[in-house]
Amino acid sequence: MRFVIIGTGGAGVSAVESIRRYDDSSEIIMISREDTPPYSACVLVDYLENEKERDRVFWKGKDFYERMDVTPILGKPVSRIDTEKKTVKVGSETIGYDKLLIAAGGKVALPPIGGLDKEGVFTFKTLEDADRMHEWLKHHDVEKAVVIGGGFIGLDAAIGLKAHGVKVTIVELLDRLLPAMFDREMGTIVKEIVERNGVEALVNSRVTEVVGDGVVSQVRLGDGRVLDADMVVVATGVRPNKDVIRDSGIKFKERGGIIVNEFMETSARDVYAAGDIAEAIDIVTGEERPILLWSNALIQGSIAGYNMVGSEGSRG
Repeated sequence: MRFVIIGTGGAGVSAVESIRRYDDSSEIIMISREDTPPYSACVLVDYLENEKERDRVFWKGKDFYERMDVTPILGKPVSRIDTEKKTVKVGSETIGYDKLLIAAGGKVALPPIGGLDKEGVFTFKTLEDADRMHEWLKHHDVEKAVVIGGGFIGLDAAIGLKAHGVKVTIVELLDRLLPAMFDREMGTIVKEIVERNGVEALVNSRVTEVVGDGVVSQVRLGDGRVLDADMVVVATGVRPNKDVIRDSGIKFKERGGIIVNEFMETSARDVYAAGDIAEAIDIVTGEERPILLWSNALIQGSIAGYNMVGSEGSRG
């Protein structure tokens, strides 16, 4: 049996661990466009605060692939999935599978703001993002930074930058911080806590342009205000990375993720999906939607792994 897993984040790692609980001999191949051991995006804030904490992000250890007897294919994206032939194409190589898990996660949803291509503009989603931010902080005199977006990633970026003595301003389009998690009352309390800790938070505000001669120097707001900025972090949300299933025939929602059942099976035979790329039932609303939480990815990956291996009580 050959298991192929696209993605080395929380969902992919949990799937591997679930498979290995019941099957210590089948081949497992993990594919990632990133060239690193598995790491936790939740710990990136600790690394951003203190460069010496970089190794902490590798939550399962740098020896994960060796310890779990996994063959990694790193630094290469999947360009095609053929569900009829049961193959995935990575670079010039075509790899067959018996069971496939798509755990390719999400990508930053960039807003329609002019000037995001300037030097000094960052996202904060990957280890490479954090590495690039550290390099910028080392080689530039960063006194002020603007974080676009007041969700979890935006707040993490603000915390990390403030640890370097940077004056940080968060600009949030909606009327509260953490708008996907809290109502207005709770979001207002979060805003008060953030500001008591030295970070300015502008709600009901929109960034319309990043200004600078090749390098960021200011951001312009919709009400005409201009904020000085030596760097900008775009944290305006994440959307499922559905590029990986292009032309595969796997069913997905146009404004959501890959459609799965309770076993994490997709519409294609022997293909599963888990994590940020998959639709899940929101227990609060009862609706199916991507639930972009680390804990959710771990649970879904574990369920997918058990079902892929056909453990007792699952549908393999």
